[in-house]
Amino acid sequence: GMAIGTAGGAAVGWLATSGTRAAMSNWGLPPCFAFPVPAVLEGAFGALAFALLVAVPAAFFVTRGKGT
Repeated sequence: GMAIGTAGGAAVGWLATSGTRAAMSNWGLPPCFAFPVPAVLEGAFGALAFALLVAVPAAFFVTRGKGT
């Protein structure tokens, strides 16, 4: 899910940015697309860490038979 979401988000971001390049140059901003790799990796690892933080204790709880 994270890989599909990251790829989809990058594609949507690129498409949205390509539609506003002319306006960006009028505002004095650089009219180029820059993919923020460190920010994307930080978010992906943060989401993975949070998912594990929530899922691992629940998995132990369920596998020990206390979840029924």
